[in-house]
Amino acid sequence: METARVPPAIGIDLGTSNCVVGVWRNGQVEIIPNLNGDRLTPSVVAFTGSVEERGRYIGQAAKNQAATNCQNTVFEVKRLIGRKFDDPTVQKDKQLWPFPIVEGPRGEARVRIRTGELDKDFTPEEICAMLLGELKRQAEAYLDSEVTEAVITVPAYFNDAQRQATKDAGEIAGLKVLRIANEPTAAALGYTVHRERLIAFDRERTKTVMVFDLGGGTLDVSVMQIGRGKSTVIALTGDSHLGGVDFDIRLQKHVLQPVAGAVGEVGSRGAVSQKRLTRLRERCVAAKHTLSTRPSAEIEVSPDAEVTISRALFENICSDLLDRCMALVTEAIALSKLGKEQIASVILVGGATRMPKISAMLTEFFGGKTPLSSIHADEAVAYGAAVQAAMITKRCFGLGSDLQDLVLQEVTPLTLGVKTWTQGGPEAQNMSVLIPKNTPVPVTGAELQVTTAQDNQTAMEFCVYEGESPHCKDNYLLGTFTLDKFERAPKGEAEALLVYSIDSDGILHATATNTVSGRSSYGTFTTDKGRLTRGEIEEMIALEGTFAAGDRAALEKEVAKHRLQQYLTEMKGKMERAGYRLLHNDRIGINRKVSEIEGWLLGSGSGGGWCSANEFEKKKGELEEACEAFERLDLQDRYLVRC
Repeated sequence: METARVPPAIGIDLGTSNCVVGVWRNGQVEIIPNLNGDRLTPSVVAFTGSVEERGRYIGQAAKNQAATNCQNTVFEVKRLIGRKFDDPTVQKDKQLWPFPIVEGPRGEARVRIRTGELDKDFTPEEICAMLLGELKRQAEAYLDSEVTEAVITVPAYFNDAQRQATKDAGEIAGLKVLRIANEPTAAALGYTVHRERLIAFDRERTKTVMVFDLGGGTLDVSVMQIGRGKSTVIALTGDSHLGGVDFDIRLQKHVLQPVAGAVGEVGSRGAVSQKRLTRLRERCVAAKHTLSTRPSAEIEVSPDAEVTISRALFENICSDLLDRCMALVTEAIALSKLGKEQIASVILVGGATRMPKISAMLTEFFGGKTPLSSIHADEAVAYGAAVQAAMITKRCFGLGSDLQDLVLQEVTPLTLGVKTWTQGGPEAQNMSVLIPKNTPVPVTGAELQVTTAQDNQTAMEFCVYEGESPHCKDNYLLGTFTLDKFERAPKGEAEALLVYSIDSDGILHATATNTVSGRSSYGTFTTDKGRLTRGEIEEMIALEGTFAAGDRAALEKEVAKHRLQQYLTEMKGKMERAGYRLLHNDRIGINRKVSEIEGWLLGSGSGGGWCSANEFEKKKGELEEACEAFERLDLQDRYLVRC
């Protein structure tokens, strides 16, 4: 039975474009709104003033000022997390972002913030931690209790480094990460709980479903079997760089072509050009959303130029992106070794699935079967993550017994292997497969016997790769570890046994054992190059604490400002209702103070960034003192009622 003294664990969908947080409470999932009352929080962080002053905005407030603070407003950071600076996708994306991307000390990509006189480079983990910290604070305000545990979702096609980097971000934000969960699996779990018609545990047997998850930055396509007591992923594919953002960019490039001179060249770093490009990007996103419900939309490219885009034209200029989506659907079916007719339901997840063409293509592909979208497309993943958090912590009061014991069986998104030496030099080095793609997770006991490659070799270095190419150079190096102290012997005689496992977060662990001496070496593989050290994580936790203190001060200021504005409005209404009953001198005094405070609120000294909560409270006290005449009127009214 749940107890109020134990804070609930939350589920977080850390998206490329938006974040969502949910909690299982009172027998159901509650999606937690932010302070603006919105259920989606934009994945945007902006820095103001100097970094030392800890000035920042997160979410909608950051998005609202993006056009006037381009270089210091960071978005789509999920496309950077776990990636190296020289990654081709990073090099491509950095040409489109107004904020600078630089190389870190271990080759990792970092975001450079240019405020004040000094530059500061932030890792993607730090920026993500700021978003996670904001969601944590939202949950704490909503639940009126401390929140320390969370399930955080990632695209199913995220590699090992990206998963570990996300886990590090959660730690920096002050969260114990219970599970790094795959987004499509979380969404399917959400539908399992939310829709009895998808799977009724008491009446129906196992169903096979496809989860088509097209978010802001990634696409995952999963084929799953959902049944009584167990949910199993049987095939998974995807693209970690294909999402709604790519459709936005394609539309922006199209409308820029005939009027490029009006707004500057794409990729230009000029301040004016970037400001206009940022605003144009916002208009293109809005037009894309409009085209989901209307046949055409207008985009203002400049004060003197407007472009009309029809839905058919939009689909035409994005045809190759749509083709890539459907190619992955075909691949997922092939990997599952099932026929299309065996898929009982197609579940749409992610905001980008609102594009009508997506639903139309899937309906046609599956012979007229209409995809399901009963849960809000943007909230489905967080919904399932909240359920999973409740299941892991056993705080799932109100969840059916079948679901409380539900086993979620994931698969590996990519093939894992170790480098083996062949004739022909480094270019000919092959990858020996240890764990094939789509192997059920967790994995234990995957073994490989290896021998020395040279005479008198006394140590073996194991290079672990992730990817689908047989050649190491085309795959992603996860890391290396060494087993030493072999007895000198001719090549091929000294042996080692490699044993690999993958945990429930999809993170790889390995052991190499000298079969003669019994000596072992261990490794947890998240790239040694680029991964944060323990010291760096501790420093980032401390820095986030100082930023969070600034966030709390900003929140206190906003609350105090809101109370002053609310009281001001209330007193103006009272003055109007009091009419002739208010003494002339009292009316003059109240009017004078109201005008003074309204002018102060509009002035540069009040709102901007340097006014504290105490100053708003002081002004409210002054107004309360000036409005004491209303208290006399209230006493008089109560006296007349009694008489």
